[in-house]
Amino acid sequence: MLAVYLLLYLLTNYRIMKIRFLLLSVLLMLTAACKKAPGDSETPGFPRKLYISSMSAKGILRVMTANGDITDPALKAKFLGAQQSYFSATLAAGDTSSITFLKRDTAVFGSSKTKYEVYYSDGLFLFSSPNYQVNIKGPGDVLYAFLQYTGPYISYPVTGGTAYLAKEVDAAHGDYNTLTLSVLTYKFTSGPYPATYQMVAGAVYNEFNLSANLNLGKNDTLAVQGWTVTYKVK
Repeated sequence: MLAVYLLLYLLTNYRIMKIRFLLLSVLLMLTAACKKAPGDSETPGFPRKLYISSMSAKGILRVMTANGDITDPALKAKFLGAQQSYFSATLAAGDTSSITFLKRDTAVFGSSKTKYEVYYSDGLFLFSSPNYQVNIKGPGDVLYAFLQYTGPYISYPVTGGTAYLAKEVDAAHGDYNTLTLSVLTYKFTSGPYPATYQMVAGAVYNEFNLSANLNLGKNDTLAVQGWTVTYKVK
């Protein structure tokens, strides 16, 4: 008789345990169904517009020659000369600059209608122009070699030689909510003065290639300063 009661007890508790197990399984399934897949909560909608928020200098001003870097502040300032404004950039009050992602892999800058291809990997964004639009002297051009990220280039014959055009490549870091655009301001002079002296200054949305072989000539001088410009979704 005791054995019968024991059997009934075990069967009853087995049913309760089984029901509890089933309820727990259902609860776990419902919880899993409610959870979003990894990254779903961060999946942005498009088009997505980011507005300029701030900017700051990155690193120090470098002035380089074939014999090494110029480190004297006075000599640096002297070389910058009339182009000093390129190296003291500030964010203008009321600046409405923006970057709009039309799709995950397509973006435009400001009010431009030029659509850049967007390549994203591990927090790095590269924006590639649709056309070959940057004049370079060739693959050995200092102002092409000093860029961390470069696009393909093409060559075509011109009177007296060959000309080259490269795709523009802009670099940024972050995500589709907050993006830090890299900016590189520069001044490059070459040739003995005044016979073959040349000077060019400007800014590109890129970074300095620390490992590049710039192959600066004895009359070449290159100044570079890095900046970051942050854009955010409002």
